[in-house]
Amino acid sequence: KSVYKGAENGISMEHIRGCANSCRFCILSYSNKKPIVRSLENCIEFMKKIKSKCNKIKLVSASDCENPFIDELYTSAEQLGITLCIGSQRIDKMSSKTIKSAKKNQKRISIAPETGSDRLRRVINKNIINQNIYDSLGKMKDVEEINMFLMLGIPTETYKDIYDKLFFLQKVRVIIPHSILSIGINCMIPKPFTPFQWAEQILPEEYIQRLKYLLYQIKNIRNIKFTIMEPLDAFVQGVISRSDERMGAVLIEMSTVENTIENWRKVLNKNGLCDKDLFKE
Repeated sequence: KSVYKGAENGISMEHIRGCANSCRFCILSYSNKKPIVRSLENCIEFMKKIKSKCNKIKLVSASDCENPFIDELYTSAEQLGITLCIGSQRIDKMSSKTIKSAKKNQKRISIAPETGSDRLRRVINKNIINQNIYDSLGKMKDVEEINMFLMLGIPTETYKDIYDKLFFLQKVRVIIPHSILSIGINCMIPKPFTPFQWAEQILPEEYIQRLKYLLYQIKNIRNIKFTIMEPLDAFVQGVISRSDERMGAVLIEMSTVENTIENWRKVLNKNGLCDKDLFKE
């Protein structure tokens, strides 16, 4: 029996583990500070092994373009008759060849600007400015769909920063007038062992308010769709990320009741925890 059964949608191949970019909200940079890059020879060997079972490979990493051999990897895959698909990218690291190959192999390209504010990107240590993004998007005008990830609740964020997302997306719409804009909106969750581990996380009520404000501002941008992190999901991730050994009893009791923010608050309080205390700086 083939281990590749059901792989018609592609097989995943991890080629980089870790990340050296040190974005302050991301645990990956701090759990694997020095990235481990799979050798080009090993990747080619893997592609040769599976090509009779599957002709599509989905690359797995924090950013595929960080691989110094990414262009050679595309060339080798093409020679073997295999389609390579990339995930979310550091747009400033995408070479012209990578963009050309990505446009040929897939309908959607994903990037993570996180915000429309250069100032907030400096806060999270993501050293990309809007102009870098605009310049790279100018090479993607014929891509069917551009997927972007944005965050709400970044430390020091103001409503002006949220409003800046409107100008950012309007400019993006002018640069790529025909592509579908698919926007993923998430709440910033402070992760352990990162520089933001003790930063404030906004409460669900504030997240909803900021979310409504953002959606109202950008509602008139055409050909745009959204994937939104639910306030409940942000709340649960936040309390688990910031809690202690008492969370075990909370999780056990929550498995017996309806999964709502109200019930989470009741069970947290019952076990000596409070979401407001957990989320504050």
